[in-house]
Amino acid sequence: MATEKIKAFAPATLSNICVGFDVMGLAIEEPGDEVLASRHASPGAHILSTNHEKIPFDPKLNTASVAVQAMLEKYGDPALGIGLDIIKKMPVGTGMGSSAASAAAALVAANALLGDPFRKIELLEFAVIGEKAADGATHADNVAPSLLGGLMIIRSLSPVDVVQLPIPGELYIGLLFPHITILTKEARGILRPEVPMKQFIQQTANMGAFVSALYREDWELMGRSLVDLVIEPQRAKLIPFLDEVKKAAYQAGALTCSISGAGPAIFSFAKGKSNITRVAQAVEEVMNGLNIPYDFHISRINQKGSVVMEGK
Repeated sequence: MATEKIKAFAPATLSNICVGFDVMGLAIEEPGDEVLASRHASPGAHILSTNHEKIPFDPKLNTASVAVQAMLEKYGDPALGIGLDIIKKMPVGTGMGSSAASAAAALVAANALLGDPFRKIELLEFAVIGEKAADGATHADNVAPSLLGGLMIIRSLSPVDVVQLPIPGELYIGLLFPHITILTKEARGILRPEVPMKQFIQQTANMGAFVSALYREDWELMGRSLVDLVIEPQRAKLIPFLDEVKKAAYQAGALTCSISGAGPAIFSFAKGKSNITRVAQAVEEVMNGLNIPYDFHISRINQKGSVVMEGK
């Protein structure tokens, strides 16, 4: 008898990583989203339930159902129907890849329900289509690491070409999520369409140096390379306490501190758990002083990405 229900988990992500706007991202261990996929009597992808009031039930607007619908069309059985129950374990509008995680988990669960007709890397094509439903832009810096795990560069989406980068063994991530919301559409809307040549040259050099630092485990080079000259200065006004958080993080030993994705999440890198723990304490002291509610996660890089949890 065929499996009727399968649940999958997809992790939260950090994107841009200072120097790789729309082309660089990584997966963290937690939080993440869960999606339960089940057989449905009506053809196509359907949203059956969600535990978050802001998640649309319209299958044409939900990243998870849009992604699964694209997969079903490629699968080629017009009578096939899949229902999706979305269990959000992370907030919306965070800069932590919330919409991407829902799409990735839905695809892995639905693909497993069908007997895994698609390889994991092949699901990325559908995940990108789902992500576009969230903010109208075509990018994979959240959904690719959420689906595949690791730290990566998205070299191309047509055709799909992603490059996994090495992960230094002592690299730790601190992720601050202040309890405010910044929608990706809003954060993208304030960006200037042109980049001055001088900034473009330096940002390109920084990205190349960061990749080199990963291969060499050169922590000093990593620290001086992870400086965002293009996107962060434009988005900083959306997070009025960003400068205070960055100052505290650097003084506590962070290699870098910047906005994750569209924000308001703010991430830090540090070498070793003791250093990231000091960064966490310093950042939490700032947030407590500002009386702003928040969560803080300490994590390694998740190298598995989206995985089946139940039903298989």
